[in-house]
Amino acid sequence: MMDKLLMNANKIWRSETAIACAFMSANVLLIVANVILRRFFNAPIFGATEMVRYLSLVAAGFALAQNEWIDGNITMSLIHEKLSTKAAARLRSITNCVVSVAFIIITYLLYVEMGSKFANVDVSYELNFPLWLPALVLAVGFTLLTISVIIKTILLVHLEITGGAQINFRDLVVPKDNQAIES
Repeated sequence: MMDKLLMNANKIWRSETAIACAFMSANVLLIVANVILRRFFNAPIFGATEMVRYLSLVAAGFALAQNEWIDGNITMSLIHEKLSTKAAARLRSITNCVVSVAFIIITYLLYVEMGSKFANVDVSYELNFPLWLPALVLAVGFTLLTISVIIKTILLVHLEITGGAQINFRDLVVPKDNQAIES
């Protein structure tokens, strides 16, 4: 059952990475097009700054969970190095539980903010873009981030109880030697 959970989580995080990559690519193309149009044709893209802001927010929202999954953030490596493997796993499980609670609260507040923006019909200044959409994407990103932390905690506790081998989450998502990961 844990293997199936791990495989499904990997598929979700890899697809999120592809979506985030698409939004970042669109962002780069928009910036390049805006620079070229502004410099050579004196015709900048209207609202380009706002569009870059929202595309970046969407890309970050989709990349949050995958970044957590592969331990992309700075961790307490100094403390972990000084502890035994079991003690480090226990500390990580405890901190993941605390972080999960914090992320649940943050996610709830993001959904409240999104609902407020929707109810007030808040729109952006230049493009009159509804602001509840980026707020929704960020809230969904935090939801998936919370799920990622919870799944990792479950897997770490399961491995600690069963005495299984440690999982290097980075190897599950990031291909070695630029080779595609088999599903």
